[in-house]
Amino acid sequence: TQYVCIGWVGTGSAPPSGVGTSAVFNITSDSTLDWLWNTNYWLNVSPGLNGSVDVSSMFVPAGSNVVLTATPSNGWHFAGWSGGLSSTNNPLAIVMTNFISVSANWAIDTNGITSSAGPNGNISPLGSVFVPYGASTNFMITPNANYYVTNVIVDGASIGSPTNYTFNNVTNGGHTISAWFGINQYALTVTSLYGAPTP
Repeated sequence: TQYVCIGWVGTGSAPPSGVGTSAVFNITSDSTLDWLWNTNYWLNVSPGLNGSVDVSSMFVPAGSNVVLTATPSNGWHFAGWSGGLSSTNNPLAIVMTNFISVSANWAIDTNGITSSAGPNGNISPLGSVFVPYGASTNFMITPNANYYVTNVIVDGASIGSPTNYTFNNVTNGGHTISAWFGINQYALTVTSLYGAPTP
């Protein structure tokens, strides 16, 4: 808590009012001098990592309103306030009735990838996969016995027939990967061991 002198009021020989932290006058009669004070409270703001808050820590006049706005860094989102108060409002309005400490919390964005596999094989992981912003994830493609990978389609485009694929530095959602399989086929050559040679 901080007390700030803003001036005075006086009677008698003292000036009736004034501003500042000093008063000079000649006393020629009974006089009074009353100092006037404002109360300030400390607002402690902790933006934390992966984002910023538009208000810094400072003394704020008692009873005044302060509005805090949290802005996440790229790839992160605001997850709420903690400390002297708990809220998910953003912006956050505070009435300064005492000392307040507030911290901004952040959570990393996740981006979805949907994987699928046709008959006679599988892809792992399968289904909806959520990847933290900027991370990578790998998919393993495994045909059943006597089958092989015929085609892998990533985001609507064929990439051939690999048995694994990695999405690198995932920064947005909506990716898809699907794998397709075919049965192994073998060439059969038939020759005759008997009979006259063909002319």
